[in-house]
Parts: sequence; C-alpha cells; structure tokens
Amino acid sequence: MTVERRTLILRGAAWVLVACYMGGIWYLSSQGEEVTSRVDAAGVSDFWAHLVLYGGLSGLLFVAFWTTWPQQAWGWLIVGAAAWAFGYGLIDELHQSFNPARGTDPQDLQGNLMGVVSAQVLGGFVVAVWRLLHTGGRPSEAAEDE
Repeated sequence: MTVERRTLILRGAAWVLVACYMGGIWYLSSQGEEVTSRVDAAGVSDFWAHLVLYGGLSGLLFVAFWTTWPQQAWGWLIVGAAAWAFGYGLIDELHQSFNPARGTDPQDLQGNLMGVVSAQVLGGFVVAVWRLLHTGGRPSEAAEDE
C-alpha cells in the first residue's frame, strides 16, 4: 500500500469519526428526559457532560484537520478545530430549543466552550512536548515556518 493511499484512508477515517461523533451528539440532544435522567443518575452534572462531549469533538476535529492539512501551522489547526466544535455546539443548542423535552441553557454553552478550550490547550501541550522530544530541544524547520 502506498503512502498516499494510507494517508487518504487515515484522512477518511478521521472525518468519518467526526461525523459519527457529531451524529451521536445530535441524537443525544434530540432525546428527552431519559438521557438527562441517566446523566443525573450517574452523578454527572450537565455542565461536565457538555464539557467532555465537546472536548472530545474538538480533539477529533483537530486530528481530522491535521490529517487533511498536514502542512498547516499547528496554531491554525487548533483554532479551526475549536471554532468548528463550538460552532457545532451553538447549532446543537439551537436544535435543542425546538425539542419540547429539552431547551437551550447558557450553562450548556459554557460547558461546550470550556470543553473545546480545555481540549485544545491539552492538545497544544501534547504537540509542544512531541515537538520538543522529536527535535531534541532544537527549533524545527516546521516551527520556524510558523
């Protein structure tokens, strides 16, 4: 298998994961009290559920962006993934406003934003450590291009 073919497969798999994850969020937000009561029964607050869900989406989007645009500066990938994930959170909250069993809550948006930012800060830290380990502490050519 050629490198180009493997790259295309990886890129496609990353975007399929993103689409499935977004579909899962959409499905959960379409549900009524049964989902929120299960989250409450598990002892997880709605804020933390949003934080984890949208942090995960933000991380998956970063990987999909990275596999699609590997030559792009890391900072732009991080910002793009964060913006896309939070934008989807806004759309999903709007979607929930049409569900009589749910509703739009500003605290949900806050959880979405905190999850997106937390995932990207953690991702930025991982990228920085990875670069440090792979360049022997010297600035790499890729870092100089940014």
